[in-house]
Amino acid sequence: MRSNHFKEFKTDKKQVTDLRSELLDSRFGAKSISTIAESKRFPLHEMRDDVAFQIINDELYLDGNARQNLATFCQTWDDENVHKLMDLSINKNWIDKEEYPQSAAIDLRCVNMVADLWHAPAPKNGQAVGTNTIGSSEACMLGGMAMKWRWRKRMEAAGKPTDKPNLVCGPVQICWHKFARYWDVELREIPMRPGQLFMDPKRMIEACDE
Repeated sequence: MRSNHFKEFKTDKKQVTDLRSELLDSRFGAKSISTIAESKRFPLHEMRDDVAFQIINDELYLDGNARQNLATFCQTWDDENVHKLMDLSINKNWIDKEEYPQSAAIDLRCVNMVADLWHAPAPKNGQAVGTNTIGSSEACMLGGMAMKWRWRKRMEAAGKPTDKPNLVCGPVQICWHKFARYWDVELREIPMRPGQLFMDPKRMIEACDE
């Protein structure tokens, strides 16, 4: 009886091959890493978590080295405690502030700090008005939108037209070009010129309407 079962198992070559693949300890010897990872469709078979990590980890070597990116808007180095805090919150649906009230309280503390840094008017209830975003481009969009709404309110109070807002700036990141396009704002960008890589007050005033 045992002999028949063993013989049947041995004759199933595919089963033996699959079992051998699963028993291999090295992730580089796993069956799933011997084929090209799916990129056009959902994979038909599951993959070991360590193999999936290794594939993506190796692909990321093709990215630039963040530590050498002197033109980035991001940190080029992060303290290990930052990553520990991120790990503590990675499974939280953070937008649900009732479920995670302490995370929301920490968020409001950060809002107060930024408001104080930029000398915002002191709030009556002690809590500054603000929000957070995942990316800096989102922050620019929200800040630009608030700026436009305040400008429109001020112009309406003065009895002036509000249909042609403009924004005077120096050489800026592409997100401000997107903001101007999305929110129907004329972008008056003061260009760089030989020997001057910034916007000077004289040219800035010349570009202003009032």
